[in-house]
Amino acid sequence: MSTLRRPSRQDKRFKDGIHPGLAQPAQPRSINTYHVTILDDNALAHGKRLAGHQSTGLQPTSEDLGEERTILGMERSTLPSLPLKLRWRTQPFRVSSPAMQDWRKARTIGIVACSGPGAALCYETITAECGELLGSHHHPEIVLHSFSFGEYYRLLEEGNWPAIANLLTDSCAKLGALGADFAICPDNTVHEAMDHANLEATLPWLHIAEVVAREAHTRGFQRLAILGTKYLMEGPVYPGKLAPLGIKTITPNADERTSINTLIFDRLVFNRVTREDRSTLLGIIERLHDEHPCDAIILGCTELPLILNDQVSPLPTLDSTRLLARAAIEKAATRD
Repeated sequence: MSTLRRPSRQDKRFKDGIHPGLAQPAQPRSINTYHVTILDDNALAHGKRLAGHQSTGLQPTSEDLGEERTILGMERSTLPSLPLKLRWRTQPFRVSSPAMQDWRKARTIGIVACSGPGAALCYETITAECGELLGSHHHPEIVLHSFSFGEYYRLLEEGNWPAIANLLTDSCAKLGALGADFAICPDNTVHEAMDHANLEATLPWLHIAEVVAREAHTRGFQRLAILGTKYLMEGPVYPGKLAPLGIKTITPNADERTSINTLIFDRLVFNRVTREDRSTLLGIIERLHDEHPCDAIILGCTELPLILNDQVSPLPTLDSTRLLARAAIEKAATRD
């Protein structure tokens, strides 16, 4: 025999739409273009870890709220610190809208992964930003393959580009066998290996530097600073794609290139972000702008968006990771 329980005060608060631990209704609040949901303590702790990984690694403290700071002579306000910021959450889409395409008809995306955080950010961007094309929560089929990043790193130190090309070719073959229709590689540096092998003989390939170059050209940029590994900053990947569009490139000096390379391989590829590293990068960007006026910064390492974005950089950023992911979405959703 069941018994009726008198509603508790906590039950009533839930019924009224108020979370027991909060003084206001527990419903999404709109902060600029982001939507925030306050969850219980366990979910909130998980959300903090997730938000820290998704955005730039470091969130402003309560002391930073409303702080005004001058960057290259321009006043900018920092964004408020939020307990849970889901950067990829956009307005909900109607799954059944006739304007949306069937996700089953989209091309299958193959991701040739090298470093973990860059590949993860690319994957998350694809799955988060397909709603307008394929419906809420839908995305194309995605297959991912990765050899050990340590092998890529060893070959980079040796300068053995043909061997790196062989790794990429083998990854493409594995992705093709799993049904991928084309390949992307969320790693800027290894694209130099494309000069040593015809990777498109295995799968069609979206070149990350070509994607970034198109975006820079569309936005009218004429001079770009390149940040990335020392191999990328000293290599031909971006100059070779930007020069034909009439876009000039500059790079940090030798000491700065070493410093950036160290913070990437010693910390960012392990998803470790520090305020000191961010300060180092911002100082380099400001010096480049002062000495070689440039229009924007290429984040030419797919981990750099973990620590830099338009909110903190004194110059506009070209986020190679997300630009590649969005190009993949467009290609996957467009059937010939």
